[in-house]
Amino acid sequence: MFHSIDTLVSQFERGRLTQRQLVEGLLLLAASPLAAQERKPGAFRATGIDHVQIMVSNLESSQQFYEKLFGVTGVRTNATEVDLPMGRSGDFISVHSEPGRIKPIDHFGIMVESLSRDAAVATIERVVPGTPTQRSGDGESVFVTGSEGVRFQLMPSSQETASN
Repeated sequence: MFHSIDTLVSQFERGRLTQRQLVEGLLLLAASPLAAQERKPGAFRATGIDHVQIMVSNLESSQQFYEKLFGVTGVRTNATEVDLPMGRSGDFISVHSEPGRIKPIDHFGIMVESLSRDAAVATIERVVPGTPTQRSGDGESVFVTGSEGVRFQLMPSSQETASN
């Protein structure tokens, strides 16, 4: 599944996919039963994609675009962010408006089983030494900068956070 995500992001970065095509691909990949069957042994067991965070220059226009396209209602979390639900499982696109250079995809969140933030950082260092990590302010997740600078966020599976 990580290979497929990396392929989609690479195609987007090379201009072969539009932002909409990338988001659709990531959402389809997360919902695919084949993705669950293709799992190879790894340091973490991913349970799904929680969200994709995109950066935009015009929050209002972007919110209207996704609301019209997908028939959803965005939830404003603060003055510079709106979350747009995708599907019934709690997945969402997080749209942020920020001044300066826009990088269309800021990061994507991957839910993993039995996530312990400190253990995750130690595991990443053991499996892929030198990989940049940053503990999140919420105390539950870890941001990782992968190959070619692509950022993602490891976070507890929805079921685990709901039971805590």
